[in-house]
Amino acid sequence: MYGVLACAAIAVGLLPPREPERPRPRPLPRTLDRASWQLRTAVERYQLLSLRDSVVQLVQDGAVPFGDSLAFLVDPELSAHHDSVVRALVTRVWRRMSPGNARTRMVVVVDVDTSAAYRGLPRYPTYRLRVDHLTPEATDGTTCVAGIKIGLGEAQRIREGRSLSPAVIERIRERAVGVCGFYAAFGRPGKGVRSWLPPRNYVPASEVSWTRDPLAVPHDPPYAGWGGVRGLHFALVGCAAGERSRCGEMRRRLPGDDRLPVRWANFEVDGVAVRADEYGSWRDPLGPSQRSYFAAMVAHYGRDQFERFWTSDAPLEDAFLAATGESIDDWTMRWTRADFGTPARGSKLRPVSVFLSLVIAAVLVGSAGLLSHFRQAA
Repeated sequence: MYGVLACAAIAVGLLPPREPERPRPRPLPRTLDRASWQLRTAVERYQLLSLRDSVVQLVQDGAVPFGDSLAFLVDPELSAHHDSVVRALVTRVWRRMSPGNARTRMVVVVDVDTSAAYRGLPRYPTYRLRVDHLTPEATDGTTCVAGIKIGLGEAQRIREGRSLSPAVIERIRERAVGVCGFYAAFGRPGKGVRSWLPPRNYVPASEVSWTRDPLAVPHDPPYAGWGGVRGLHFALVGCAAGERSRCGEMRRRLPGDDRLPVRWANFEVDGVAVRADEYGSWRDPLGPSQRSYFAAMVAHYGRDQFERFWTSDAPLEDAFLAATGESIDDWTMRWTRADFGTPARGSKLRPVSVFLSLVIAAVLVGSAGLLSHFRQAA
């Protein structure tokens, strides 16, 4: 009997760590929650439509003063100091992404958003900061719109004459330009990118820093090891481990494929998806670094090659191969490994598990031997 227990202990100790689980569908929210969410979504969509119509009309009337293809429409409630801070943050990023030759104009609408109702309809006011984008396809074809809503938490600071919080300043720097920067630098995307990007809420094209190439600079993957990949989408883990088919799967899957997609506030304006300020989660198919997916391509291949990919009308895979000479699955694998390293495939023996198994086995075998000896002596 003790020998069987010893063998069982050894077998348990040699078991590999648990593989990342496939995401399970979330239970449907209660009827009241669903109705509340639908009302909130409808009001937000109504606001975006109103924003679109107002900005397009002002642009057509020549009432928007552009400078470097960039213009601002600012809420009078924002003080002159805070106005200048927001303008400086956005302008600096805009000029870096499209230095003097923007292919698309951009209008930044800054609103101090503290109202709990919109034209008589109940809504949730922004707490700290929200940034939504209307791409040129949703406006007049040449203008990209960024709607910055400064919420309740920051409105109080503004009224008290204090500076914007460091977190809000950083969020404006990171999110205000977003996908509009890609339109400004590379023009309108071709059919390949245009069919793939909007269903993903434009998140893979929201990173504004194109200077750091994660594949060229030696560094320790920030999420390497089994502790880093636990809880991630199974397609991402398989891709990092070397399964090319999983790389294609993590690109093709949508963030809501494995659960009710209530987080993703995607709206459509005249059939064109609008990027609402919702960012991906750890368990989405492209993982926690998905904001840098296209930015890393620009940094690695350069603007010219990326522009050929961005503007191509070929399917996404063919467009990438023609522009870079590399399969997009191979690129995705290397990009994923830059963050997660190469997870071990199959069984993986941990030294601690082996040591503890041997100790337990030795104790059990020794106990069985002593017990047998005492029985014989008796």
